[in-house]
Amino acid sequence: MTRLGGTVKEYQGDAIFAFWEGSFSGTQAVAACHAALELDALARQLALDTSVWALVDFPLHMDWALATGPVVIDSFGGRHPTGLSMIGEAVPLAFRLEKFADDQTGRIVACRTTRDMAAHAFVFRDLGERHAKGFDRPDHVYALEGAVTGTETQT
Repeated sequence: MTRLGGTVKEYQGDAIFAFWEGSFSGTQAVAACHAALELDALARQLALDTSVWALVDFPLHMDWALATGPVVIDSFGGRHPTGLSMIGEAVPLAFRLEKFADDQTGRIVACRTTRDMAAHAFVFRDLGERHAKGFDRPDHVYALEGAVTGTETQT
């Protein structure tokens, strides 16, 4: 992820929480899509390697969610902050979107903003409107299918 400009903030439960800094130009959404595809390929590879994942009755399966939007990251808590916190709608949206990933939707799901900013470089499949828990209204969710390379899709 760092090769693609991302920063791993933390591991929350079974989630890897990463972010990309910079202007709201769309380059972060493209980099995040690249990272998700690469991490998904790596997870699939590791799942097949019994020297890494030896739990036959519990196969390794990872889902990914991409949400793009402005956030604030800072050390909150006055004189004794407990660490960096990230605040912004994209943060809970990413965690809520991941719940929509399954065998029918695909392993990588994305919000409308991510799709809009990265559609020139990636193929997305419209999953229709979904109502993410904690949000006022449903919005379109998309499956990231792969990178656009010429006239082909690379997964």
